[in-house]
Amino acid sequence: MVKPDGTTRHTHALTDFVVLNVSLPDNNSILYNGTSTISLQAGPATNIPTSLQKSNDNVIIINIDPESVDNHIGKLPIYGIRSDPQFMHNSTVSKIVK
Repeated sequence: MVKPDGTTRHTHALTDFVVLNVSLPDNNSILYNGTSTISLQAGPATNIPTSLQKSNDNVIIINIDPESVDNHIGKLPIYGIRSDPQFMHNSTVSKIVK
């Protein structure tokens, strides 16, 4: 994570995700609503309302309740992609890092 101006690079971990319900918002998505633990500088924040949405088999959208983490992560979702280990092994970035 970084500030909007590109400074203060740091990381957070989302752990202990507990699924409370699952829904199918459309034909291409599965939405998992639940709670998680989010690592923060002051220590772990527990029981944070969190949703994980898997779309089109590889896009992951994470929404973390902003108020539960003092708006540290912001109101926008976190986007990512799911890739299999073979993809990462064959990627250009993987070859550069090695």
